[in-house]
This record gives sequence, C-alpha cells and structure tokens, in this order.
Amino acid sequence: MDLHHVLFWVCAAITAVAELLILRAAFFPVAEVTPRTNLPRSPRAIEVLWGVLPAFALAAVFSVAWRTLW
Repeated sequence: MDLHHVLFWVCAAITAVAELLILRAAFFPVAEVTPRTNLPRSPRAIEVLWGVLPAFALAAVFSVAWRTLW
C-alpha cells in the first residue's frame, strides 16, 4: 500500500473517532447536578445540529479526497 493511502486511512480513522466522540457529547450530554444560572445555554437542537453538520461535511471531504487518490 502506498504511503498516501496509509496516511489517508490513518487520518480518516482519527477523524471518525473524534467525530463519534463529538456526536456522543451532543446526543448524550453530561448532566450537571446543579446547572449554573450565570452561563448561557443554547437549545439542545442547536447543539445536536452543530454536531451533525460537521460529520456530513467531513464525509464529503473524505469522499472527494478518496476519489482523487484513485
């Protein structure tokens, strides 16, 4: 296997793991015992949206990159 294929798959795996952790944090947030009232909170749907949109964008980027390798 060529070096650029190995680098592609290593980067894709690292990015996939990171994105899965981001999505886990968006869909299953850590529940605070006492929420702080002085911190603004965004709506839950916005949090999920900002977790899902980058996943689609990264999938598109990796798809285009994979096509250019072949």
